[in-house]
Amino acid sequence: MTKYDVIGDIHGFADKLEDLLKLLGYRQDGQSYIPPNGRKALFLGDLIDRGPQQMRVLEIVRSMVDASHALCIMGNHEFNAIAYATEDPLNPGERLRPNRGDTVKCRKNREQHAEFLAQVNEGSVQYLGWIEWFRTLPPFMDLGGIRVVHGCWDDASVAALNAGGWGQTEPLSQEVLLEVCRIEENGERVSDDEGAKTADLRAGAAIARGQVHSGQVRSPTQRHPYCQLAGLGHAVTRSGLDTGWAGRTTSGDGVAVRVGDFSH
Repeated sequence: MTKYDVIGDIHGFADKLEDLLKLLGYRQDGQSYIPPNGRKALFLGDLIDRGPQQMRVLEIVRSMVDASHALCIMGNHEFNAIAYATEDPLNPGERLRPNRGDTVKCRKNREQHAEFLAQVNEGSVQYLGWIEWFRTLPPFMDLGGIRVVHGCWDDASVAALNAGGWGQTEPLSQEVLLEVCRIEENGERVSDDEGAKTADLRAGAAIARGQVHSGQVRSPTQRHPYCQLAGLGHAVTRSGLDTGWAGRTTSGDGVAVRVGDFSH
């Protein structure tokens, strides 16, 4: 049975990622890394924004995914990058994540994404290629003995995403993207007259991306199976709660959770 090394927000710090992979026993192979026998890396998204080596981070993660040495789900920063690049059909000249105007929101969105845009060269073939790859990243994964999501695992949210056509195996379609981007910023359901399916889809996407946390939608007794990992900002859920730290870089930014055997 495969054992996973669950790695949270990298945010463009490739040196720290490579230090962490080596600490966990991964062997460098050209531009990529090969895991120890029987193990696989599981990246929880937020690969981009902030750090100085974002292209190298993407190169490492994608090469590992392509070689079946890793899995990766979408974080809110990848989702935001897709929305930042996609025109809003209801507001020609603007994007689904507003950034073309001079409003406070547009300025904030540009500032948050500026480092990625500078490194990837906004509008380039490389840029558009990465946006398309981000669309292929699922919002969650249920691997049989472990469930991973960038925000928090919520069964109703997962069901809503599956029903809406954005699940573990379906890429993010334009239709679903347009619906999800209309969610209110606080993640609460929109008006009931838009239909329960649409409202559930938006709320589910917000919860999965970390825009809303499980404590806001589920009681403590309903949340007890979840193992919230301090320092990662992500929920890793499994049948038991004995998940332990594998190690971290000296800066404390690169944290992995080494998950063992899930056999009962």
